Amino acid sequence: MEARLAELQAAASPGKPRELLFTLIVVHDEEGRGQVEQALDGLVGMRAARIIRLDLSPHGRTRISLSARCSVDAAKRGVCFQEVIVENGTDDAGCAPGTWGALVVRDLPVVAWWAAPLEGREGLLDVLLDRVDKVLIDSEALERRGAGLEGFMEWLGRTVPEARGVLADMAWARYRPVRAQVARACGERWRVWREEGVRLRVAAPSEAGARLLAGWVCSRLGWGGREPGVALEWEGGAEEVRVAWEGRGGGREEVRAGAADLPEDAAILAEECENPVSDPLYREALRCAGV
Repeated sequence: MEARLAELQAAASPGKPRELLFTLIVVHDEEGRGQVEQALDGLVGMRAARIIRLDLSPHGRTRISLSARCSVDAAKRGVCFQEVIVENGTDDAGCAPGTWGALVVRDLPVVAWWAAPLEGREGLLDVLLDRVDKVLIDSEALERRGAGLEGFMEWLGRTVPEARGVLADMAWARYRPVRAQVARACGERWRVWREEGVRLRVAAPSEAGARLLAGWVCSRLGWGGREPGVALEWEGGAEEVRVAWEGRGGGREEVRAGAADLPEDAAILAEECENPVSDPLYREALRCAGV
């Protein structure tokens, strides 16, 4: 299959192909397919990578297909995807590491994006942990599927606890511009608030997003959320992202962000795959949010 992938890439590339930068393993089902394909379509031409898709949608038998997609960069070099699509059949052979494991390029960063239900797939996640540097989820997408962030983390800690150490979250990356805006707007007042107290309100389209932002605020201030003078409220279901604060001495300010102000999934994927280390600030925000 390595030789066939090289042939397909050579045929698709308009110039000498760029070297691969990472391997991305995507686990998805039918419901997650739309988000995955839209993100991968946006990633074409941004980074050269090997993409291994484990499709858990219902299939009669396990099948593997190979392809390559390329675009040309400013230096007339090909920026290519080598794509391996494994359609998992009723025999479950597609999830076996013997089917796809040899195609993981181990001297490159390896990231797994999990866009499928986790219940009943603990074994596959456990197998991936032996082969990847980071496991990527989207807690907002999980929430839309009925799996809340707190429930997911509780399940993960009970079934595959070692995954928490290499976990990254697209929702955390999605709200990075908001955190930067809030940090700039607050300036030196963080120190004053630690001493004098403050009332903060956080709202986001999802409960997961609001909770992550609230956890970040608490971690930034070194709060556990129960200190005297601290008032923190958060809510999901808002039309936009809002972080508002009011000092005990008066004065109210607010940072707002709409969907157009947040990065798209393709840009998040590119960044997460090139930096195969889980953000310790994310884990701290989870802890402060009580997750």
